[in-house]
Amino acid sequence: MLALPMSLEGAGTVLDIKRGKLKEGGDLICYFCSPCAGTKAKGGRTRNLPEGATWKWERSKDYCVRDDNRA
Repeated sequence: MLALPMSLEGAGTVLDIKRGKLKEGGDLICYFCSPCAGTKAKGGRTRNLPEGATWKWERSKDYCVRDDNRA
């Protein structure tokens, strides 16, 4: 309607928003929210848990806080 790009990243660029979209956010969401292969090394688990990648979990929490503080 306003001729803005369809992507969030593109719209942020056009609108000159200072805090741009974090490209790693989608990867983090997929890592923790999507099923994974239940391999023997993972004990048959079909989800990635925070205990398995603590640095990714911390980064994911930071991403969520940043996303929630839309200032």
